[in-house]
Amino acid sequence: MSEGDLGRAQQLLEEAVGISPGYGQLHAQLAEVYRRTGRVQEAEVAALRAQTLRGGPAIDDPVMATLYAEGMSSRWHILRGQSYLAAGQAEDALESFRLAVDARPDDAHGWNQLGIALQAVGRFDEATEAHSKALEIRPGFADAGINLGSSLFLGGDRRGGLEAAVRAIDMDTTHAQAYLNVGMFQQALGRPDQARAAYLAGLARAPFDPRIAIRLAWLMATDRSPALRDGRRSVVLAEAVNEMEAYRSAASLDVLAAAYAEYGAFDRAIAASRQAVLLASQAGDQDLASAASARLDLYLAGRPYRE
Repeated sequence: MSEGDLGRAQQLLEEAVGISPGYGQLHAQLAEVYRRTGRVQEAEVAALRAQTLRGGPAIDDPVMATLYAEGMSSRWHILRGQSYLAAGQAEDALESFRLAVDARPDDAHGWNQLGIALQAVGRFDEATEAHSKALEIRPGFADAGINLGSSLFLGGDRRGGLEAAVRAIDMDTTHAQAYLNVGMFQQALGRPDQARAAYLAGLARAPFDPRIAIRLAWLMATDRSPALRDGRRSVVLAEAVNEMEAYRSAASLDVLAAAYAEYGAFDRAIAASRQAVLLASQAGDQDLASAASARLDLYLAGRPYRE
């Protein structure tokens, strides 16, 4: 685990549990491996077994010493809250994260998760306080900085939200979500040129993120300013995202159609747009189906779409 080889750690721990299923520490370590690899449900089960079979660490292990010192309670509540959030049960998640920070008030991760749950129920002022607390405990915590920006922006402090989002980039220049937020906030503020710059910076400095790529493709295909449009690059970005999605996303196909139209490839625009309308209709997304259908009429007439 300390060397980051979580796959091998999981294999060894699962073998050890098979040999000695009553050894609580093994289940606790396995819970931590599952948590780090995003397997929330398995982590919950293993953590519960560790609690049931609780016993002090038998070896000198700093990770497990921390877990046992906090009685598994904080980590357990965080895992539970994440499961509730994934299931759309924001109020239940909120209660779990409150229990987590009560159990361990110095845990920046717990405060950040609490802020996410508060955002989910629309309590943006409280979410701002929670994310600020996370940053107070751990300065430079990029995830908390990103979420602070969202809480401020959604709560009505658009300037403060944008400033927090920009600071989050400084905390981690490889975090795609930070660039995405800055771009979206700039667009919401009516600054497409600044949004374009943020998306381009994200693609240059962070791992390729399809959310950034598809937004930039749309902007480059549909903005009213000729200086911001770039049909060729829009097509390259939109095709890359659609290939990743196996051409099964109605929204991404709608962007691809707009990119083809801006580039002047109307036959391709029409084909992509028809597929977007079909997939949106099949998914019951009538708003997208109607919007894409209206754009299809433009492409049939040999005209690109302008937002």
